[in-house]
Order: sequence, then structure tokens, then C-alpha cells
Amino acid sequence: MGLGQKLNYRVLIQEGEFVQARENLNRALMLEPDFPKANYFLGVIAKMEGNFDKAVNLFSSVRETYPRDRRLLKEIGQTHYFSENWEQARSGYEDFLKINPEDADAHYNLMLINRNLGIMDRSCSHSKQYLKYKPDEAARSISQSARLKYPHANNEAQLVHSHDLKAHTKINTPSH
Repeated sequence: MGLGQKLNYRVLIQEGEFVQARENLNRALMLEPDFPKANYFLGVIAKMEGNFDKAVNLFSSVRETYPRDRRLLKEIGQTHYFSENWEQARSGYEDFLKINPEDADAHYNLMLINRNLGIMDRSCSHSKQYLKYKPDEAARSISQSARLKYPHANNEAQLVHSHDLKAHTKINTPSH
């Protein structure tokens, strides 16, 4: 599968064009059966469509190849959460935290999951961790005013940004 097709199914999924994305991914699976990335994105589609059992099965097949993939572990936890499989959701998020122990979203979800399971001490512990690692809203508002005042800082703060090389390149010409 070429890069264009990879980008194509990602864009199609983001735009909600699941039928076309699924066709592209199934074509990839015909070329390479059990292709983990294709199964991962088919799992994403299944989850978004509310077919949680299918999503979990697809994610589990990918986990055999990538057992420590953070995004995958989070998807597994979230899918179990959506289907109210609290024990499996807890297990998925706990596996995720073994790799990324400072993830605020995972702690927040574990706070809710443990509350649903009636394990209040764990819920309280994850609540404290969530508050410790969550984004600082005050810092965000301070940086927002700086980003408005300084366009260069705003550009640098973007996840994807570009640099105008001509504006920053001083052309040295020999003087005669």
C-alpha cells in the first residue's frame, strides 16, 4: 500500500467516510493478510460505529504484533469503557499507564472506571494523579495572550508549522 493510500484512509476516517476507508483497508488486507495497521484502522472504524466487540477483536489482533503501542492500548481501554466492560477497560488503561504513567486522560478514565466498580480508594488515587498531570488552564490562557501578541511564538506553538526560510536567511554577497 502506497503512502497516498495510507493518507487516503486516514483522511476518509476523519471525514466519516467509513465505507470508502473500509474498502481501501480491505484491499490492503488482500495484499497482506493480517496487516496490523489495516486491522487497527478497521478497529477504529468499528469503534466509531459502535461495534465495540468487533473493534476489541481487531485491536487484540494488532496487540499480538504491537503489545506496547500506546495509542492501541488507549483505544482498547476506551473501547471497553464505551461498552461498559469496566474490568477490561481498567486493564487496558493500566497497561497504558505502565508505558505512559503521566497521561492525564488515562488517570481521569481510571478514576471513573474505579468509581463504577466501587473501588473508591483507587478512584481517589487516580483523581489525584489526574489533577497532577492535567493541562494547566492558567498557563494556557497566559500563553494564548503571548501567542496573539507575537505571531512567531504562535507559529512555533502549532503542532504542525512552517518556517519562511527566505525571511530568516541573510544572503551574503561579496562586496567589491
